[in-house]
Amino acid sequence: MSLLIKRLAMNPFTLPPQIKGLFQDDINLKKMLDNIPMGIIIVDLDLNVIFFNFAAESITGGIPGKSYGIPCRYFLKCRRCNHDCPIKAPGSADQSFSVETDILNSNRQIIPVKITFSKLINELKQPKGFLLVLSDQRALKSHSEETGGDYSFTSIIGKSPQMEKIYKLLPVLAQSDASILVTGETGTGKDLLAEEIHKSSERADGPFIKVNCGALPETLLESELFGHTKGAFTGAVENKPGRFKLAHTGTLFLTEVGDLPLTLQVK
Repeated sequence: MSLLIKRLAMNPFTLPPQIKGLFQDDINLKKMLDNIPMGIIIVDLDLNVIFFNFAAESITGGIPGKSYGIPCRYFLKCRRCNHDCPIKAPGSADQSFSVETDILNSNRQIIPVKITFSKLINELKQPKGFLLVLSDQRALKSHSEETGGDYSFTSIIGKSPQMEKIYKLLPVLAQSDASILVTGETGTGKDLLAEEIHKSSERADGPFIKVNCGALPETLLESELFGHTKGAFTGAVENKPGRFKLAHTGTLFLTEVGDLPLTLQVK
């Protein structure tokens, strides 16, 4: 297996990997693993994908030739990938272990899975990568879950078709650093939605800073957003960091952004 990892890491896009020494002739590893009805994924020590079988391709929607070399978290889009990666937990990679979680496939479907992680080592007991065995758990879910879809996303609860679309879209939004516009009538849960996007993102360990643009007068709003130095205006008795700086490594949520003055929007 160590020979396989070495060959894949050196050139994963040319000849298919072979198993040597098991039989008199070499065996095509991919054809053999494609017959296994469970997803098989191999990643290197940097957690980049270097191999996956047909079952893993079917579950995740990965494309051979385009998915090799990408980080595992982009391949699986697992709920735990962003800030709670099981492999990165201290001591967890020393032995095989399993976790149950959800992944987001290329069709933006949330799929419950069980992932078994194992370290791959060579003859010198040196780590070379990790083996991930992916088991699709949809068949084990109750009939209501199969027919009705997901009814919640952490603290958000609802089972309407519109909410199910939001549950499927949230993990995609959470993986992006782009600005997100949340619209809706008063009381529909825009603030709650923003917090869930933050909690599910790679910025979850950072601060979640909320600014109500309609609750502050225009004269104070600019100072609140960008901060000020001592003596900049009457009443500025000390240096004050702005909300943008306070939200560094986290998320800044501007609510009632429609009340933001046009001159301030430009700034």
